[in-house]
Amino acid sequence: MRAPRNGFSSVADIDEFVAVLDQYQSGEMDADTFRGFRLTRGVYGQRQPDVQMIRVKVVGGLLTSEQLLALADVSTDQSRGFGHITTRQAIQFHFIKLDDCEALQRRLGEAGLTTREACGNTVRNVTADPLSGIVADEAFDVLPYAEWCQHHLLRDPRFGKLPRKFKIAFSGNEQDRAQAAINDLGFVARIVDGQQGFRVLVGGGLSTSPANAYVLHDFIPTSEMPVVAEAVTQIFDRIGNRANRARARLKYAIKKLGFEAFKVEYESVLAEIKALHPEALVMPPTSRETDQLPERAHIEAQSPLGSFDVWQEHNVLAQKHPGFKAVVVRLLLGDLTAAQFRGLASLCATYTDGTLRTTNDQNVVLPWVEARLLPNVHRALTDLGIGRSHARTLVDLTSCPGADSCNLAYTGSRELGRELVQILEANESRSSVRAALNGDIKISGCPNSCGQHHVAAIGFHGGIRRVGERVLPLYELHLGGKLDHEGARFGRRIGKVPARLAGEALLGLVGLYEAERNANESVADFFWRVDEALVKAIVDPLNDVADDAPDLMFQDLGTEDVFGVHRGDGECAS
Repeated sequence: MRAPRNGFSSVADIDEFVAVLDQYQSGEMDADTFRGFRLTRGVYGQRQPDVQMIRVKVVGGLLTSEQLLALADVSTDQSRGFGHITTRQAIQFHFIKLDDCEALQRRLGEAGLTTREACGNTVRNVTADPLSGIVADEAFDVLPYAEWCQHHLLRDPRFGKLPRKFKIAFSGNEQDRAQAAINDLGFVARIVDGQQGFRVLVGGGLSTSPANAYVLHDFIPTSEMPVVAEAVTQIFDRIGNRANRARARLKYAIKKLGFEAFKVEYESVLAEIKALHPEALVMPPTSRETDQLPERAHIEAQSPLGSFDVWQEHNVLAQKHPGFKAVVVRLLLGDLTAAQFRGLASLCATYTDGTLRTTNDQNVVLPWVEARLLPNVHRALTDLGIGRSHARTLVDLTSCPGADSCNLAYTGSRELGRELVQILEANESRSSVRAALNGDIKISGCPNSCGQHHVAAIGFHGGIRRVGERVLPLYELHLGGKLDHEGARFGRRIGKVPARLAGEALLGLVGLYEAERNANESVADFFWRVDEALVKAIVDPLNDVADDAPDLMFQDLGTEDVFGVHRGDGECAS
């Protein structure tokens, strides 16, 4: 347990935002200049005019009950009644009026939350293993290091105008639950000869050109983390491509320079920093963990609901602390209503250490739940509408916002997500669906991989195809991707299916897995090695759509409108 460091907000940030907004609205500042500013304050344009998406940093995924109440207020007062957890543990709100941004930021700021540098060419939300400090398989608790890193780099004028966004992640063990292998800079906790430290990874990323990170250091002691983080961020500022935004990420800079040349540059910068500023790069003590909760009133255990056993099988994790469990709350598409934010705030205050964690698969984790009180928590979650079982299985899918709000999206990835969940749940008795529960599904509305389709056992990304005079919304399949101790493996691109037939394709794929898998072979490993012809035999016939096909085929999921491409300038790609 820890006393969270909630000092990420700043009243001065908000005052400055209000002043700059006034300049823009009075005509003293042009739209392009204001756009560059507002992006660094977490304010993105949507495909709908005159409304914004606001992203809130949630460092390491850690939220307190007080912060959950602030998020609930924002959901109700400035947004559309709910918030959305991203694949980088942040919270997004959509359809925000510019004139409401001040009230939103001030309410969040009261709880220690900030939108500063949640977007734009900055150091984005620093993520961490959502099970940090909880589970026995971690090398050590990495959350304090993620918090320090964010505090140190936030508002640093050197890093507020980087060549492109810069992402940092901290994983607690070699299984890489924080996805360090697809970040610009990743720290993976290790213990070597009794010493705590990190494997350091650089240059990972997804989007249209996925790249597995390079190993910069196989091991550094934890005391070296601050200077390494500073050095890599400085190098990116120096060598990143400022002329071509599409080739500006660190992975492209390393590829152009060559990794060996990059390491030479890195060692030079590292030496400069150590010589000039050693005192500025020392972390405070990180021992903030204890083995028991603060004293609280005794709570009587309730009788379990009928669905409790299945929920407990899939959603409850063992903690390394005897008598306590961690609960994974499975959310639908990462959404939480205002009432659910408030309900989780109450649950945290009553049953956890006062905190929860957001996850990079768009769920939340409730730590420090007494094992005997699991029925109480399950009942409370069920009353809130978030007592779903089968967390971290095939039915617990991930999706980007898609055409619901994003300018870059071709298709409504969220609508496909809803469709696939409904199909899987309606067919849960099928042996093929039960067999494939070990897999995962990730969906993006375009190739940019905000939904991380490249690293899913079954990934979908939205696209289009012209059929005569009409446009067909479709999804391209990426099969066999995963992230583990060996790094990132990007799925094979095999086939395309119309959006309206994606569910049929999914059932065909899980049927193929059941019929052709080897003993103990995972969904991801099966689709990595299976004969491509077997997959194409399922999906290619579905893609054979003639120009006289029914109108329904030319409508995206969730709409009755004739499909058309409505893409604009994207501000929030991955």
